[in-house]
Amino acid sequence: MKRITLYPLIALLAAVSLVACDKSGDETPEADFGTVQVDVSQTTARITVSSPRVVAEAADRTIREVGVRYRAAGGSEWSDITAEKISADTYTAQIENLAPGTRYDYLLYLATDANRYYGKMRSLTTDKVNGILGQWRLMQWHEMTELPFEVRMSFSDDGRFTLWQKLQSVEWQRFEGSYELAGTILSGKYDDGQAWSAGYDVAVDGNKMTWTNTSDGSDRAVYVRENIPGELQSLRTADTSRAISAERFL
Repeated sequence: MKRITLYPLIALLAAVSLVACDKSGDETPEADFGTVQVDVSQTTARITVSSPRVVAEAADRTIREVGVRYRAAGGSEWSDITAEKISADTYTAQIENLAPGTRYDYLLYLATDANRYYGKMRSLTTDKVNGILGQWRLMQWHEMTELPFEVRMSFSDDGRFTLWQKLQSVEWQRFEGSYELAGTILSGKYDDGQAWSAGYDVAVDGNKMTWTNTSDGSDRAVYVRENIPGELQSLRTADTSRAISAERFL
């Protein structure tokens, strides 16, 4: 994930329509959101707030909730998400199902029993999708070009991947899951919750894609663009459920 850190700042409410007033109704409250850390990928944004506090002249300054209000930049519809409290003074909110390469507006908020205090408008931009989209066949693994096994993959723009492999089995096995691309670093997780064994630094050059294990530079794989045969695309999930415990290429 790409990371941006915003250092402590006294945050003034951004818009009159969103201002929460104290009990007298004639003052504009303020909130200190402490340190704000923003991590973005193609489709998610994780916002972490450390040491927030209410600094308005209000009777109740006990924070009951920290959250994020967000929208596509310039849009009219806002969505709210409540942050999870992960320590005594740290909260994190994960926004999912965002569009790749898209700018979003967001406001942080603190809520007490009586009021909700919004911070100033900020923005973030999700990562763009690079050239991994499409269908691929493994053509080189480490230094081997004559492989004793077969691997094919496809990546779609909704953050999903499909892996077809024929390793020690005479039959093809199909696995599906989700992937995340942060810059050039690719990682993934199967639908049963198992993560890939490693992350990979990906370089695409036309119809060739090279993966390098981020923990072991000698672990390299080269893929070539090639359509997945129809018989593999039609392989049903039920046909592969028997192989969930089998060795997986990734």
